[in-house]
Amino acid sequence: MSQHSLSQVVSSFGAYEAQGNKVSDLDARYKSALHTNLDLAVFKTEDEQRSFTEAYQNMLAEFGSFLAKSDFSWEQQTRGFNRIYFNENGTVDYFLFDFKNLDAKKAATFQQLLSEFLKTYNFPIKPKIKFAQCSPVVYK
Repeated sequence: MSQHSLSQVVSSFGAYEAQGNKVSDLDARYKSALHTNLDLAVFKTEDEQRSFTEAYQNMLAEFGSFLAKSDFSWEQQTRGFNRIYFNENGTVDYFLFDFKNLDAKKAATFQQLLSEFLKTYNFPIKPKIKFAQCSPVVYK
């Protein structure tokens, strides 16, 4: 259950690893956007971290609006987790996600719409290095 647009991968964690891929390999190639050890973080200063966090939250909000405009609705509050891998140009190379209670049909529609959204999305902060960010997410 993964979709490719050029080299872009949008997939659940389980489907990604079922294809013989390892998330740990991605983690080795993409530096953490934020990290408690600043030597391991892409965004080191408080201002950089604040700007990044705001841009990341805006990206998720834009995607939420895109889902709503696409007539995708959550019947109930839905919790999930994602890990997003960005390239140097601000486009998404990999977007991996996991939901606790989402049926297969709903997950497939979510994945298709996410792929569509990411075709034109460009992250506004470009640190000239590949980086990744993960977070829990709640869709309503």
